[in-house]
Amino acid sequence: MRIGHNITSLNSLNRLNKNNKSITSSLERLSSGLRINIAADDAAGLAISEKMRAQIRGLSQAARNTQDGISLIQTAESGLGTIQDPNLLRLRELAIQASNDTLTNFDRTLIQKEVEQIKLGINDIANNTQFNGIHLLNNDLEVNTNITPVQGNISTNWTANIPARDLSKTSDGGYVGIRIPGNNPFKLDSMGNLVWSQAIPNMDVYSIKESSDGGYILLGNDFSAGAISDQRINIIKWDANLNEQWSTGVSGVYSIMGNEVIETSDGSFIVAGTGSGIQNWDGLMAKFNSSGVQQSTSIVGSSQSNPVGYGSEEFNSIIETADGGYLAIGSSSLKLNGSYTDKSSWVVKYDSNLNPLWDTRVGAAGDDEGYRAIATSDGGAIIVGSYNDSTKTSGLIYKLDSSGNVLWEKNISNETSNSSQLTSITEMKDGNYIVGGIVDNNYRLSIFDPQGNELANVNLNGGGSTDRLNNIISNDDGSYTFSTTTGITNFNVSYGSNPGTTYDYKTVNLQVGANSGNNFAVKLTDARTTALGIADIDLSTRQGAELAISKIDKAINTVSSRRSMYGAYQNALEHIHNNLTNYEVNLTAAESRIRDADMAKEMMKLTKYNVLSQASQAMLAQANQQPQGVLELLK
Repeated sequence: MRIGHNITSLNSLNRLNKNNKSITSSLERLSSGLRINIAADDAAGLAISEKMRAQIRGLSQAARNTQDGISLIQTAESGLGTIQDPNLLRLRELAIQASNDTLTNFDRTLIQKEVEQIKLGINDIANNTQFNGIHLLNNDLEVNTNITPVQGNISTNWTANIPARDLSKTSDGGYVGIRIPGNNPFKLDSMGNLVWSQAIPNMDVYSIKESSDGGYILLGNDFSAGAISDQRINIIKWDANLNEQWSTGVSGVYSIMGNEVIETSDGSFIVAGTGSGIQNWDGLMAKFNSSGVQQSTSIVGSSQSNPVGYGSEEFNSIIETADGGYLAIGSSSLKLNGSYTDKSSWVVKYDSNLNPLWDTRVGAAGDDEGYRAIATSDGGAIIVGSYNDSTKTSGLIYKLDSSGNVLWEKNISNETSNSSQLTSITEMKDGNYIVGGIVDNNYRLSIFDPQGNELANVNLNGGGSTDRLNNIISNDDGSYTFSTTTGITNFNVSYGSNPGTTYDYKTVNLQVGANSGNNFAVKLTDARTTALGIADIDLSTRQGAELAISKIDKAINTVSSRRSMYGAYQNALEHIHNNLTNYEVNLTAAESRIRDADMAKEMMKLTKYNVLSQASQAMLAQANQQPQGVLELLK
């Protein structure tokens, strides 16, 4: 019998401590519900469990991402649905109505006014359909900007040996223009044959357009009249038989020269040219109602500045914008080192009452000019002109947004010894733009896309420093007609695809999985009228209405195709969402088997260890009693 170490008590105490530790572990697992509370509980199991937890949380977020993606797609598809019905369907209905010859051109003009409002409505839907600030239906094509223009080709249909300026279309497929020299108005039929030519004594006619009532509106200048005279600039209204209905002039301001007249969508007439409020030249705008009554005028330029400047400004042309306002295009002096010397390409935006809203100047240290422009469906415009950097004059083309900000700008010229200028522009059937001018002493046509990339060009015979390509007209049959200072040509143009050119709509990438690379690409689209090919539909003539039907049908098919695409996207994302939720459930179950405690099993263990602990305590008490037997030996 030994009492030095009391081995029996030590053994009982050791067992008691182990049982208490097991009880503590069981209590911890029962309290937390977890089998693994610290890494020591199961190091390998903890590592596997944490990986699974990361996946589970990722799957949960991916499922939410997928639902957000479905909401985005539903928003886009809803916008397309609204564009299709009622807007496109109503356009088709109007086109069919306008194709009926029981209507007059005046009736069709009224129909065209509703068409313009519908087009504005389509663009409004496309521009304002958003999801969390992301524009869904007005996404321009992403284009590879590393583009080398390809060689284009033209095939001539007919020519007319009439040097002309301000050529424009008529409702019967013909053309009206101004013959130079002499500045006399004339008309051609659709094949370039002369229909009539009219001399106007004592007046140089600069502009003629067919009016909505089948007559003509003319703008001329009597340079023998005084500068502050209503006889200086003349506006004449003819009926279809060339009989004068009324004539008037710009009064109340210094009227120096009129350059262009247009009829607006409300039936009024706008004149753009040159005038002056105090001294030198300023940009002149004047508005007349359908009876020739002057309604408003505007003089804008350096003479109107404070302090007064004495530069030189003028407006060469004017276009109506989608919002009912106007853009005047011309040139404006730049004040450098205290004096007005160089000129810039100049664009001024007016509201419907000729109140100036903003102006933009584009140019360098030379004489730059703006000649013509074409309105774009987004409220902006593309302007052509010339750009002089004091070493050479290049052809200039640039785009403005609806606030007058320059979105892109390109200069076209290769040689420094020649003067180049772009003087005409029209929209093509494929949504690109054909631009004409003199480039390096040659007539040239260039094809630009909406992002300002030159896709193709073709040099034409003729052209020089004194020549000018004045107008390009897009015809209903797909041909084009241009007028120059040497004649008029009707042609077809073709050009091959550029191997360096790639087009695609922007995409939204959805993260639809728990790991890198689990993406789903949703391709956005452009549902504006330009992208749908209906921006230029004109129901004011029967021919235009018939052509519009096929364009609208194509637009309806395009919208239907894109709605189907979004429907397929939504179905795919719903399948992905179902898979994500199933994946999350199964992975959670697997992680639970590793990490969670088996409560029944732990209760059984706790009961077991409680009994063992109590037994260990009893045995420890018994073991502590054994040394008491030594006292019996001492008695």
